[in-house]
Amino acid sequence: MRANLRLVLWAAAAALSASAQSTGPTFNKEVVRIFQANCQSCHHPGDIAPFSLMDYASARPWAASIQEQVLLKAMPPWKPAQGAGVFRGARGLSQTDIDTLTNWVKAGSPEGDPADLPATLKFNGGWELGQPDLVLTMPAPFNVPATGADIYRCFSLPTNLPANTYISAFQVIPGDATVAHHAVMYSDPAGISKTLEKVPGQGYSCFGDPGFNPDPSFLAAWAPGARPSFTNVGTAMQIPKNGYMALQLHYHPSGTATTDLTRVGIYFSTWPVDKVVSALAVVNTDFTIPAGNSHYLVKGSQTIPSSWHLVNVFPHMHYLGRESHVSLLGADGKTTTPLIDINNWDFNWQGFYDYVQPVAAPPNSKIQFSKYFDNSANNPRNPNSPPVPVSWGEQTTDEMAVAFFGITQDSQHLIPPTIGAANVVNAASFAAGTAAPGALMSLFGIGLGSNWQTAAGPVQTLAGTKVSVGGVSAPLFYASPSQVSFQVPYEASGAVNLTLTREDGKTATVSLTVGEAHPGIFSVDSSGTGPAAATLADASLISAGNPAARGSVIVLYATGLGRVTPSAATGAGATGLSTCVNPVQVTVGGRSVTPIYAGLTPGYAGLYQVNVQIPADLAATGDVPVTLTVAGVASNSVTIAVR
Repeated sequence: MRANLRLVLWAAAAALSASAQSTGPTFNKEVVRIFQANCQSCHHPGDIAPFSLMDYASARPWAASIQEQVLLKAMPPWKPAQGAGVFRGARGLSQTDIDTLTNWVKAGSPEGDPADLPATLKFNGGWELGQPDLVLTMPAPFNVPATGADIYRCFSLPTNLPANTYISAFQVIPGDATVAHHAVMYSDPAGISKTLEKVPGQGYSCFGDPGFNPDPSFLAAWAPGARPSFTNVGTAMQIPKNGYMALQLHYHPSGTATTDLTRVGIYFSTWPVDKVVSALAVVNTDFTIPAGNSHYLVKGSQTIPSSWHLVNVFPHMHYLGRESHVSLLGADGKTTTPLIDINNWDFNWQGFYDYVQPVAAPPNSKIQFSKYFDNSANNPRNPNSPPVPVSWGEQTTDEMAVAFFGITQDSQHLIPPTIGAANVVNAASFAAGTAAPGALMSLFGIGLGSNWQTAAGPVQTLAGTKVSVGGVSAPLFYASPSQVSFQVPYEASGAVNLTLTREDGKTATVSLTVGEAHPGIFSVDSSGTGPAAATLADASLISAGNPAARGSVIVLYATGLGRVTPSAATGAGATGLSTCVNPVQVTVGGRSVTPIYAGLTPGYAGLYQVNVQIPADLAATGDVPVTLTVAGVASNSVTIAVR
C-alpha cells in the first residue's frame, strides 16, 4: 500500500460532490452494481447462498427480504463491529447503498433500461491468484447426505514438499459450494492426521480442532465470500517438508445428496522473507457454563513476553456463544485497544480477519478476551434440550473460548533490509531515476523495519528507522517494514549514497542522483495519475462537481521542484513565500502558462504549490491534462476539471 503524507490542503478529497439523480434507482443501473460489489460472490448459482442475485429475474422475488436484511445489516455477512478501517476485505454496505436498495424496493423494484447493465461478473471457480504452486486435493470424494445434522470432517492431505517452504497465499475451491460452509487448515508435520483416519481417504470426525497440536507456522481458514490475498510483503507462513495438512471442512446439508472434492491451492512466497507469521492461541479451558444461564462470562488473557505485531485474529466459540470481545491491554495496565468485537456471534460465520495495519503488542502488554455464552432454553442453537452444564471440550455439545492470532516477532529479521535504486521514487509521481533537493520521496523494500509509524512532522528517527542521503540525515514522515517516506536534504547534490538503517542496526545502501529538479504533482488518490490534488482560490478541492472556471486561478500541489529563495532548512516548512530558483512552466490542456507563484507551501516541509491562472480562452474543458516542467524535467500528467 502506498502511504503518502496526509496533507491538510487536500484532505477534502474524500468529500467529492455528486449530482442528485432525477429518477429512482433501478436494478440495471444502481442495484446490480451494489450486488456485484458486495453480494454476488456468494449469491450466484452453485455457491452457498440460497438464491442468485446475478440477474433481475432471480433477484426480484427476494426484494422485500433483501430490504429487511440490509436494514438489519445482517447482509452482507460481516460479524465484527469493526469495519474497513481496521480489517482488510471488510464486507458492508454504506448508508447510501442501503438507501438505494430501500428506495428501489419502495418503488416497486423496477428493472430499468437494459442499456444500463454493466458487464456480468464471471464466477468460474478458477484460481483467482493464478495457478498455484501446489494443489492439495481430498484423496476421494466425500458423500454429503441430503438432510441431517451438520458434518465436521478432517481430511489428511500429504504436502510432499522436499524442503521447508514459505507460503504467502492460499485459496480453497470447494467441490460443491452448496454444502461446503467453511474450512480450516492445520499444519501437521508428523502426519498425526493420517493415523486418525479409520477409512483411508475418508477423513475423520473433528470439531473445534483437528485432534492434535498443529504446527504454529501455518494456520488458515476460509468461508464463503472470502477472497484469497497475499500476506504482507516480506512476511510468509511456513509449511515443513514432508508434512501433512489437516483440512477441516464444515458441511451443511442442502436438501440434495451430493459429493464434495475440495481443493486447496498453495502459493509459495515470491519475495525474500524477513518474518514468519506464526499462530498464537489465547485460551481458557477452565470453565463450566451453568444450565439456564443466558449471559455467562468467560475471560481469558495472555501476557506478551516481547515486542510482537498482531497480523490477524480469529475468535472461536461453539453454539452457545453470543458475544466475543478481544482487546489489548497496554503495558501500563490502563490503556485498552479493541482488537475485535463480535456482538452477535454465529458459529457459521467465522474465520481469520486481517488487520489493515498490524497491531503493535509491546512487552508486558496483555491480550484479553471476554466471551459471553447463552446456555438457556431460549437459545435456538443450544444443542442440549433441556440445557445441561457445559464445559470445555472437542464435541459439538461442548464449548470453547479461544482467540487465535497470526503474529510476527519484532526481534526476528531473517534478512538484512533490502531496497533497490528503482524503488526510490518521487512521493507524488512515483517516478524513479533521480531526486531533487528538498523533494519528498518514498523508498520501497523488504525488511525495512518491524513497526508502522506516521510522524506529525518530520523527524530524524521513526519506528526505529533512519535514512541518510549523501551523509546528511534525512527527515522522515512515514515508516513501515516495506516503505519509508523522507525528504531529500537540500544539502544533497549529484551522485550520492542513500543509506537506510534498521532498528537492529543493519543497513542497506543504494546510489541516488540528486539533480536540479524532479517534479511530481500530487493526485487525489495518491497514485500520481488521474485528478490532481488541486484547489480553487477559496481552498476548495477541484472535482467534477466543483470544476475550475476558465480564467480562474488554481493551486497545484507538488514536490521535487528544487531549491528555493529565500532558502529553507531541511525538515522545516517555509514561514513565508519561498520561490523556486529554477523557472517553472505549467502546461494546461496543451497551453504553456507561466505560474503566478511557484515555491514552497508555507508551513509544510518539502511541499510546493504552483498558483496558475487557467487561460480564459482555453479550448479544452472537462478533464484537462496538466504537467509541470522545471529545469527541463517534466512531471507526471494529472487532470483538473475545467468548465
